[in-house]
Amino acid sequence: MRNGIVLLLLLIISLMAASCEEDFNLKSDYKPRYSLNCIIRADTSQHTAVITRSYMVPGFDPYEYTDDPFVSGADIRLWYKDNVFFFRDSLIGREDTSRFKFPQKIYYLNDFTPVENDFMEIQAVLENGKTLQATTRIPRRIKWDSSSTFLLPIPGADKFDIAWLKNNNIGWFLLRLQLIYKRDGINSPSESAILPVRYDGDTPVFPQPTKNSGITFQWSAFERTIKAISENVQDKSKVIIYGVTVELLVFDESLSKYYSNLNGYMDDFTIRVDQNDFTNIEGGLGIFGSYIKQVTGMKIQSDYIHSLGYGVPN
Repeated sequence: MRNGIVLLLLLIISLMAASCEEDFNLKSDYKPRYSLNCIIRADTSQHTAVITRSYMVPGFDPYEYTDDPFVSGADIRLWYKDNVFFFRDSLIGREDTSRFKFPQKIYYLNDFTPVENDFMEIQAVLENGKTLQATTRIPRRIKWDSSSTFLLPIPGADKFDIAWLKNNNIGWFLLRLQLIYKRDGINSPSESAILPVRYDGDTPVFPQPTKNSGITFQWSAFERTIKAISENVQDKSKVIIYGVTVELLVFDESLSKYYSNLNGYMDDFTIRVDQNDFTNIEGGLGIFGSYIKQVTGMKIQSDYIHSLGYGVPN
C-alpha cells in the first residue's frame, strides 16, 4: 500500500513538472512584432523615426542578440493638412556601443515645422505589406502663471516657484532651468548648468515629467549650483553670470498618456510586475507623439551676483 502511494505521488509530481514546463515555455508561439517610434518636435524642422522588429535570442538574455533589429525599406509618410511628407533613411553615430557596434539607422524628415494645435498622421508600410499608423495633435502653448518667479533672489525666501496655466486636463510637462554663464571672461564660450529642484545629501534631484501645473525649487539648491561653477577657478571675477533659461516642454495626449503609464514606476525602489506597455500605434507597438517647447528667461540681481565675487555682462 505504501509503495502504491509513493508511486502515485511520483506520478503526480511528474505530471505537474511536465505541465509547468509546458506552461512556462517562453519561446512557444513566437510571432514577430514591429515597433514604430517617432516624436514630432514643434521647435525644430528636423524629425526622425525608427522602426524595429522583435527577435528571438538563443537563450534568455536579450543582450546575447547583437544583430541590427532596425527595419529597412519602409515607406513612411506624414500627412499634414493637405500635404504629404516622405521620410528618408540615413545613418547616425551610436553613443552606446556596448551592445550594437554599428551606426544607428534612422528615417529622417527635414524642412518640416508644425504649428501648435495642428493635426497630423503617420503611416509606415513595410516591405512585407505590414502597416503601422497613428495620429497626433501638436499641443497648444501655455501661459505662465503670475505666481512664477522670474527674478532672483527673493528676500527671505527659502524657495521659489515656476508655475503655468494648463490648457486641458490630460497634459504632462517637463520643466528645465539652466544657469547660463562664462567662466573666463566675456569672450570665453558660454556654458550652462541644469538647476536641481533640491539636493538629497550630495545627490541633485532634477525635475521629472509631471501633470502638475508648477514646480517648487529650493533656494539652497540654486545657491549650491551657482557656487559650484567657480570650482578650480582662481579669479572668480572672470565668471560672468547671464541669468537662467526656463524651458518647458508641453506634451501631446499620447506622450502624456505614456508618462502617466510610467508614473509610479520611475523610482529606483519600486518593483512592479503589472505595468502595461503603452502604445498608440495601430498595427504594432511604439509611440507617435509630439511636444512644443516654450522658452523664457529668469533674471538674477546684479548685487547678488557681485556678492559671490562674479561679474555681469556690460
